[in-house]
Amino acid sequence: MRILSTLILAVTISTSNFVYAEKVEGARGTAHGYGSDHVFSLKAPTGWIVDTESGAQSRIGLVFYPVGKAWGNSETRMYAQAVPKSANIQTIDQLVKFTLSDLHTHGSPNSKAKSVASHQLSDDRIAKVVFYSGDQWGNFEAVGYIDEQDAINIFVLNARNRDAFDAALPVFYEILESYKFTSLRWFQ
Repeated sequence: MRILSTLILAVTISTSNFVYAEKVEGARGTAHGYGSDHVFSLKAPTGWIVDTESGAQSRIGLVFYPVGKAWGNSETRMYAQAVPKSANIQTIDQLVKFTLSDLHTHGSPNSKAKSVASHQLSDDRIAKVVFYSGDQWGNFEAVGYIDEQDAINIFVLNARNRDAFDAALPVFYEILESYKFTSLRWFQ
């Protein structure tokens, strides 16, 4: 099953801003994603696994899924990615517009995006949350967009049906709220 950001990744992710993460075992832990000039961390809540290997084939370095499931067969799964800013994508609104256009172009003409609200994060940053639905696979997604200087970090909940989406939404917000950012510019 394809997921929304696979389309984003194919077009916009460069290896210099790709998210990598350290291995975190078990049902609870903190994982770190890396961009070209920053590190961000997210915490897995009880009952969820943070995994840095299962999404590697899709070039997704940091994935979350329920204990007892696997990344490939879970009704709900979540992942984080850094999308580098480019000449065409400098803002969250531009990235949302690009994503929707890309979905429409690649077989999901009924896809819709609905901005839900801004969400306060633990380090005084704000995430813009957008819900996506209507793709050709029947997915429901929530995406938290965090605007940083050279990238837009995204955290995505992907669910195969509406009930699974609604059930996982509180966990999505819990993980999103754990977001912490560290600039590496002082190293450069």
